Amino acid sequence: MKFVFFFLILIAHLSAREVRVATMNVYEGIDAPGDPDHEALEDILARIDADVVSLQEVRNSDTTGNPSHLDQLATALGYDHLFIPKGSDFDPNNEVVLLSKYPFASTHSITSPSGYRDISRIHPAAVVDVPGTDADPMIIGLHLKCCFDPDDFFRRAVELERIKFFLDDEGLDGTDNVIVMGDYNLLGNDEVYSQADFDDLTTLPGTYNLGSDISFPVNYFSDPADYFAAYPLLNPMPLQQNGTNDATFGSGSVLDYILISQALLDRGPVLEVYNSALEASFPGLPKNGSALPSSTSNTASDHFPIFGDFNLNSGIPLEITIDAPFLTEGGSAANLTVTLPQAADQTVTV
Repeated sequence: MKFVFFFLILIAHLSAREVRVATMNVYEGIDAPGDPDHEALEDILARIDADVVSLQEVRNSDTTGNPSHLDQLATALGYDHLFIPKGSDFDPNNEVVLLSKYPFASTHSITSPSGYRDISRIHPAAVVDVPGTDADPMIIGLHLKCCFDPDDFFRRAVELERIKFFLDDEGLDGTDNVIVMGDYNLLGNDEVYSQADFDDLTTLPGTYNLGSDISFPVNYFSDPADYFAAYPLLNPMPLQQNGTNDATFGSGSVLDYILISQALLDRGPVLEVYNSALEASFPGLPKNGSALPSSTSNTASDHFPIFGDFNLNSGIPLEITIDAPFLTEGGSAANLTVTLPQAADQTVTV
């Protein structure tokens, strides 16, 4: 006889509010409607149907014109609210933007302090005014410095220091609803930089000017969660639809992440790295519309998007009882009782 032991995780969604977010590096621009890259990107974002999206590698040519390529993409997908951050950076033709179906309660441009220049691309941050909850999330999009030049690791570490300083300034920690997502580009191995190491980085741009608020040693980590252990922000480690492949770039690299606060992780989020080539065999999370042609992801970008569903508040607690001390395979049935702490005035989904 086989004894069956199991754990039950029950979430009551009365008064809970869910939001879907997504991040995607679009690879060298959105391009114009009608272009195969643009149409594939639009199809993917429509299929994912997130409430808030961060896009990376949006070009200046995508944000100019009336309407711009970005405006046309947003209109087609129902994103009424756009945020393009402003400030001083080294890559102004490589924007990070936020698109949202809900209004922004506040927006912020995370960049170098006044008088300094140490950011490759400006990070947009916004509190999104999600209807039906007071627990609005702070969502940050990022695209860190790429590649393997000796200075690149240091520059990525400084850019993440800027994110940490912003979280500190806003008084945010693991109890808040915080999402930091994008192309982290955390290549290579961990490093520790002293003042002397920084002085030896002769590959830095000639106009690079490190902010005086950056103190040494500066730590570079290849694991993004290591930067945010104090908050904490954590990596829920999403997979493609087959449940085994975690690649977000090419066939085996992980460059893109959605990091979330402890509060969001505790409410059981579900995430996915979307790859259209897997849809025929592995449907994955619920999506909008019909499965896309297998080649759509490769046409749209060299990165796969990540998306996830997050409960912004916990709903109501439940009391759970079972009328048997244990269960056996093929044995007698048992009754599980879920009790609300008080009468509900609306349907409760468990």
